[in-house]
Amino acid sequence: MKGVDWLVEASKTVSGMMQAGMFLIPRKLAERTGPWNEQLTLIDDFEYFCRLFCEAEEILFVPGTTLFYRSGMGGSLSARKSSQARESECTSILLGVEHILKKRDDAEAKMACANLCQDRIYDFYPEHKHLQKKMLKKVKELGGSLIRPTGGRYFNLLWPLIGWKAARRLQRLAGR
Repeated sequence: MKGVDWLVEASKTVSGMMQAGMFLIPRKLAERTGPWNEQLTLIDDFEYFCRLFCEAEEILFVPGTTLFYRSGMGGSLSARKSSQARESECTSILLGVEHILKKRDDAEAKMACANLCQDRIYDFYPEHKHLQKKMLKKVKELGGSLIRPTGGRYFNLLWPLIGWKAARRLQRLAGR
């Protein structure tokens, strides 16, 4: 499977992160891709891997492999939720979307990219409305998204009844 095709497939459902340790990258591909974007802080790996996969002629899968990953560490980069970190997150997603759409500009790729942006709209609410607006503009340019918000057991029970925004505010008030 081509790298960009894998990206589109993986982004259709926005089912999780692309943990960097799950890939073995040939040196020539890394050199062709260029360096990490050090202007980014939060989810900087997303932009890099979009660039990398768009350069990859093929993604190979190795069955039976295991990756051990630690998460939930206080003070980690991924735990940051400051305005600067959220700006970086928004920029990283939008740059990644640009990389994908340079390689594939079809309806399936546009929907996958719209889903990536829509997912952040749900995540940025209510604290980062200016970032929501950026993402919403991109979702509309791409033709809309079909993904729905997620956020834990209580959120998932509440949002169909009271709307995702009210459910998200309650979730934030509860500290979850």
